[in-house]
Amino acid sequence: DLNGSSGRSREMRLPGSVAEVMASPPGPRIGAFFDLDGTLVAGFTAVILTRERFRSRDMGIGELITMIAAGLDHKLGRLEFESLITKASEALRGRALSDIQEIGERLFVQKIEKRIYPEMRELVHAHMERGHTVVLSSSALTIQVDPVAKFLGIENTLTNRFEVDGQAAWCGNPSKDTPAPGVYEKQPLSAPSGRTGELA
Repeated sequence: DLNGSSGRSREMRLPGSVAEVMASPPGPRIGAFFDLDGTLVAGFTAVILTRERFRSRDMGIGELITMIAAGLDHKLGRLEFESLITKASEALRGRALSDIQEIGERLFVQKIEKRIYPEMRELVHAHMERGHTVVLSSSALTIQVDPVAKFLGIENTLTNRFEVDGQAAWCGNPSKDTPAPGVYEKQPLSAPSGRTGELA
């Protein structure tokens, strides 16, 4: 049945499907941009991080209340997102970078790895097979992003990075390596959410 075969062919190449990616042009000029929370991972890693830090007594009740209040202020428009990120990182100020990275790795193994969508993992790997430039772009902190990127084999990340002092301790200040809002030279997509586009 020619009509049936045609219908099946169209179904096999739904937008965003592995079949569509495998049928797309190869090479690094094609960019595939993936967000972290709600795209690659089910749920929000910041909420998981806060909950687990509180459960492990790495966070006091005062800090928890501060974080909840900051989140509400941001949602109500009383706090800019940049200020929210800075406030979230201030709680880790003075901690050794190696300790913070260990928290992120442990959290990934215990809580986040099983939340990665299998179909999104397949999609990421399909882009890699085609030689596309794959980017994990997220407003989350590096301790949330880097373990996921490493697990999926994504070499390019765009995320919030923070300064460390001479003792390799977390300063809680946004790094100069983190681009400020609106200064990206090339933004081929309106929002990174697992979509593709041709890089200029």
